[in-house]
Amino acid sequence: MNRHALIVLFLFTIAFLVRAQSLLDQSSQSSPSISSQPQLEGTESGSSTGLMENSSSPPNSPQIAQIQYNGSTSGPSADQIHLWPELRVLRAHPVSSDPTELIKRALSADEYNITPGDFYRLSIQVLEANNTYTIVLSKNYNLEVPFLGSLSVKGMIFTELQQMITERIKKIIPQAEYVDFTLQSAGRFDVQIFGEVQSPGIITVDSLSRVSDVVSLANGVLIGGSIRQIQLLRGGQFSTVDLFSYSTTGKLDQNPYVEPGDRLFVPRAAFTVILGGAVIYPGNYELVPGETFRLLLDYAGGALFNANLDDVEIFRPCGNGSFDDLHIETLKDPAITLSDGDRIYVPMRG
Repeated sequence: MNRHALIVLFLFTIAFLVRAQSLLDQSSQSSPSISSQPQLEGTESGSSTGLMENSSSPPNSPQIAQIQYNGSTSGPSADQIHLWPELRVLRAHPVSSDPTELIKRALSADEYNITPGDFYRLSIQVLEANNTYTIVLSKNYNLEVPFLGSLSVKGMIFTELQQMITERIKKIIPQAEYVDFTLQSAGRFDVQIFGEVQSPGIITVDSLSRVSDVVSLANGVLIGGSIRQIQLLRGGQFSTVDLFSYSTTGKLDQNPYVEPGDRLFVPRAAFTVILGGAVIYPGNYELVPGETFRLLLDYAGGALFNANLDDVEIFRPCGNGSFDDLHIETLKDPAITLSDGDRIYVPMRG
């Protein structure tokens, strides 16, 4: 068997093992109901969550298979090949049934987006009289505020709303000794998620929930689903969410807060490649059009010290199960673009 045939066999073996490992991982995952609160072992139920540092996971690797959920999927040990890189998104933040806990989190957040169903308390003290009013935010984002009338407050965060109302009340009632406007009860709402997730359907969240929270509450992405091309439908317009970009760069615009009426669609991963040979984390990777070999190498943790980047081989599907064998000198052309289905092999020197 010649060298090229051995390389192709090696890459196909990686692909087969990736698939087998992912199926085993997926079958071992727990499947809590959508309404249950996912909990990470060793984490208090009220704590906020962001990214998970799995000791066996690479620092910069995308995931195609599934989001790790409830701490039930353990990654490969450090001495194993990293067959299916994991997106390091934790469980969803707690959608707590305790209204006091939710209010604490909402008021401590830098930006709490006011939500239909929010209840607010307005307190005005004039001389010795303390007048308290309960106000609810309607589904049209209208507030009926004593002394101020009907206010349209769509698009405001709570601190802006709080400042506006207290300032206006003080102008109208200059003899007021004390004016307080606070959140009494935070609203919840439903969003829809469908496509390549374990539990598609309607999920109840709050205004502190992000796209990653909704995906986690749907028990994660199915094998072969995309985490880089998630479609968010809001107000009749689509936008694309890249959770891998969020997990590796912290770009919050790639993991936005969800809003009432949002719909999420998780498609199949349309652009995947297999990387093998002398790299730190060989395996399957989901890319987006235009990404280069150099980016892929970064996602894989870089090349090994003895990697021969002067003679990288790309086996590109050309139909009927056959592949074109392309040799590239990545040191001279690091911006070489890749195609869906490419098998890339980085040889060792010597």
